[in-house]
Amino acid sequence: MTIAVSTTVFPEPLVDPARLPDLEGIEAVEFSGGPPMDLEGFSALARAVHVAGVRHVLVHNYYPPPPAPFVLNFATADPAILERCLDLARDALAACALAGAPHWSFHPGYRRDGRELPDGHFAFDGEQASMEKTLSRFLANFPRLQALADVAGIPLVVENLFPKPGEVTSLCNTRRELLETFDALPAGTGFLLDLGHWNVSARVLGFDRDRELDRLLDTLAPRLREVHLSANTGLADDHLPLERGDWQLDVLPRLRGTRAVFTLESRRLPPAVLRRTLEVIKDAL
Repeated sequence: MTIAVSTTVFPEPLVDPARLPDLEGIEAVEFSGGPPMDLEGFSALARAVHVAGVRHVLVHNYYPPPPAPFVLNFATADPAILERCLDLARDALAACALAGAPHWSFHPGYRRDGRELPDGHFAFDGEQASMEKTLSRFLANFPRLQALADVAGIPLVVENLFPKPGEVTSLCNTRRELLETFDALPAGTGFLLDLGHWNVSARVLGFDRDRELDRLLDTLAPRLREVHLSANTGLADDHLPLERGDWQLDVLPRLRGTRAVFTLESRRLPPAVLRRTLEVIKDAL
């Protein structure tokens, strides 16, 4: 059973092999977001974290970040945006192959294309497609992504997303949406369960968080490849540290028999808080 930390947990972006954070006792690191990075720079970072004692490296979603930022959206109807998404996927899959990562996990997409704001959040413009149309576009675009993954020899893993209060922009927010999506994807496509996202979806959309999660896992547990952990208020994806008593910790024992990597995705934690949070997760598992 592997416990990983996202690069987002560190106070500073992980960009310089000569200036790594304290990685003692950390068995896996998942590279995610941050400043622009090329494959050569990533390869040097991956080697450096291995030398520092990290056994496993993973790659998640928008990584390595390109010089010109954009919002990754595999459900886009815009051919130019799709090409940018596929270019990023090609680099991400190459990074996975370089580092020996077990898979590439990513967000499925949105009902309209977005842009990144200075604070890192997204703004979405234009007319919003129906959920049915958005899923149809994602499934139509997916074979091109799968072809890249096949060439790289890296499995694909799709993550659940979440709505904002008053606006559902993303795919895969609910059990029904996830099951409909995975029913249409190749059998080898894995599932990343983000429990923070699930908490927001349940609060905003008003469904029973625990009961619906149990029903979801009844079907998708065999495809589970990763779990993202971070606390929030239920109204936004706050990426807070987990404390003892958090509901997410009660879910973990059920997942012991799966193939999942458990990844802490809190943001900018002081070293002492990071160590304490990892101990909380280890105790729950």
